[in-house]
Amino acid sequence: MATPHKDSGLAMVAATKLDHSAIAELAAQAAGAARTSLSWQATWATVRIDQVGPGALSLSVRGPGGSPVQLAFVLEATPCGEDGLTALRTRITSYRTTQDTMYGIIPAGPKRMAGLPNYQKFLTAFCASLRAADPAAVIIADARTEAGAP
Repeated sequence: MATPHKDSGLAMVAATKLDHSAIAELAAQAAGAARTSLSWQATWATVRIDQVGPGALSLSVRGPGGSPVQLAFVLEATPCGEDGLTALRTRITSYRTTQDTMYGIIPAGPKRMAGLPNYQKFLTAFCASLRAADPAAVIIADARTEAGAP
């Protein structure tokens, strides 16, 4: 098994009083804000909501034309306590890595997670809109988990 990328444990955790439909709407807005265009280190990519399930949204960062999936992650929402709070958590479920090469075969530089800039933009936009919608929300935007942990 390959060594997990150093950023594979990047996650966000939060507690809010918003309901599931409001959280899903904020996630959809953040997905739209996480789109990137062609630049020096990033290719055109979008964040899409792939599946909506009870208490979870499955999202993916996709390259040009909607394919291939560069990074997949979930936004999970679970009730916590009797005070009406909802616990939120993002978790990267799969990712691809890229690495520059010389002459097409010699590795030149560290491996990069494809789609990571879009995931980070999603987290930034989601946390900002969550803070605006619920000023009392407790948000930890960079709650790194141990790489490879479930």
